[in-house]
Amino acid sequence: MAQQKTQRLRLFTSTNFSFLHFCLLILTSIFLIGFDNKYQLSEKIHQKIFFLKSPFYSIINLPWDFYESLEFFYTNQQSLFNENIALKEKVQNLEFSLQQLESAKLENAQLRKTLKIYNLKNFSTIPAEIRLPININEKNKLFINKGESHEVIQGAPVINNEGLIGQVIFVGKDLSEVRPLHSSNFVINASLINGKENVFIFGNGSSLLEIPLFPIHRQINIGDIFITSGIDKIYPKGIKIGNVIEIIEERKGQFLKIIIKPFAHPQTYSTVSVIREKL
Repeated sequence: MAQQKTQRLRLFTSTNFSFLHFCLLILTSIFLIGFDNKYQLSEKIHQKIFFLKSPFYSIINLPWDFYESLEFFYTNQQSLFNENIALKEKVQNLEFSLQQLESAKLENAQLRKTLKIYNLKNFSTIPAEIRLPININEKNKLFINKGESHEVIQGAPVINNEGLIGQVIFVGKDLSEVRPLHSSNFVINASLINGKENVFIFGNGSSLLEIPLFPIHRQINIGDIFITSGIDKIYPKGIKIGNVIEIIEERKGQFLKIIIKPFAHPQTYSTVSVIREKL
């Protein structure tokens, strides 16, 4: 058999290509690389022909660009939606605060007109709401939803547009306890609406008030109205307390017991005002 010659793979198959040519090719390549590095020819060529390649780049990147555009759009839409909700809530809160302010102004005007309180300009009023009475140790406790954070102070009178309700006896941060004027340990200095007969009116634990020892020689009639006298410097002068509904002779005709029905009852009204002297 004829012996087969194996063919070897050569890098340079031309028989005329010598080692000298190879070295010359290497030197030429190095020269071109250095020349390009010095004069940035390849970059300039790239810039010249970039407009030819840019359409291909745009086509290749089109899906990704479309995805980014959609993501940006929906992200902004959600952000605007959340911002719109927050602004609506803020507007509602501002409207509510404005309504409360207008309500307080109307209430103050009504108090001035109805109660005819003297020198109310020297006092400020704090609007509040009565919470349902809470039974503690078999006693009803009356609370309002304002406290130290609203500048309520202990001893401040509490009124509504009918008249006196009671006095603040305990102040918490956002809650205060009120002693109703008809409680058994409540007492207030008062006078008739005509400015005569300064007396002390007491609560008796019922829904009524009383003056236990009223001199019999002094004139008083059924229906007479008592107001705060202002002498105690706690209650502004002119807050309506109640009117006389019964006159009873006491101690063999030497004194009279005057029964008074309060104009205001705290459990029948939800909105009240706390009065305090302006600083």
